[in-house]
Amino acid sequence: MSNADIPIFILAWERPIYLWVTLDSFFRLSPPNARFTIINNNSTHPMVRQVIQGFERRGMFDEVIHCDENSPTRFRDLIGERHERLPEFFGYVEGDVELLKGNCVWLDEMLDIMGANPDLAYLGSLIDPSDFVPLEAGARLGSKIPIGRLEALLKAHSPERSYIDRVQGRYQLGLQPPGRLTLFRKSAFQTVRITCDGVMTKDLCAQGWQVGIATNVRHRHLSLLHIFDEPGYDVDARNEFVNRMID
Repeated sequence: MSNADIPIFILAWERPIYLWVTLDSFFRLSPPNARFTIINNNSTHPMVRQVIQGFERRGMFDEVIHCDENSPTRFRDLIGERHERLPEFFGYVEGDVELLKGNCVWLDEMLDIMGANPDLAYLGSLIDPSDFVPLEAGARLGSKIPIGRLEALLKAHSPERSYIDRVQGRYQLGLQPPGRLTLFRKSAFQTVRITCDGVMTKDLCAQGWQVGIATNVRHRHLSLLHIFDEPGYDVDARNEFVNRMID
């Protein structure tokens, strides 16, 4: 199974520094059967295209898509259009994820787990929690930010803060996969829409599917560093964007 070509879709929006780290890590740590499509979801920062062009010159991508609208359903729509010609497994990566080097090849590991668990609809990876900023440190940095918005910016109440202490073995079923680095099983999405991870998981489980996390595949979520790198990041706009994914 691991020798078959697996489409991996990377969705990029703004934040070119994070995007460069994302692309560099996947370029260096992915096996040859990972076939990358980069989707620029109408970024306005000019360096986003420069970053993408740099990795085009490296020969990373099978396809480059530049969009004229920042659509919250971009990935879902693309999968819907290509559903018939996609293989049973395909991946998704957001442009603020650094893949960490570990003791396995990330795609091979996820494919092995999915192959051994035919009821597993989609599989995520385990976050490195070291980038979670303590609320008190964030409050000093963002003293003028309302507390609710600051908590959202820092993901102060994210269950992922404790994930690394809860996992056992190569994979953990039943643990909500973060949607930023995932491997999907096409047949699980005949009647369930690809949308934000929590809603998608609820709908899948209602139909008897399982979800989980590959514990040996580790990533950094670079958006945890917004308080330093993107202090003006609008979490309200981000939440509105996510809500539109569900509509």
